[in-house]
Amino acid sequence: MKAWQIAQPTGPQGLKLTEISTPTPGPGEVLVRVRAVSLNYRDLGTTRRERPGNLPLPFTIGSDCAGEVAALGAGVTQWKEGDRVISAFFQSWPAGGMTHTIMKSALGGRCRECWRST
Repeated sequence: MKAWQIAQPTGPQGLKLTEISTPTPGPGEVLVRVRAVSLNYRDLGTTRRERPGNLPLPFTIGSDCAGEVAALGAGVTQWKEGDRVISAFFQSWPAGGMTHTIMKSALGGRCRECWRST
């Protein structure tokens, strides 16, 4: 499968379209075939500075996407193959202002700021 990855932390020009192995969903996970993706502000910032959690390069970006469920991991009952889905970067943010709890629900690499206690 193809993935946009940060090859060099030099802004968007440091992105490289790369061929990577297709992952297998683990228990409670689904594999999504991405049909549309956007480069949002968080992704753009990640191309310019330290990655979340200081993860090593190359680093795959893409917080916002839409597609359909391609495969199910063990125990998944809420979804079926072919269901259309979108990403939800902050898992605990249905509405309202940003809070520390919401920040801690972010998927992907975690920044040091997210782990600070309030």
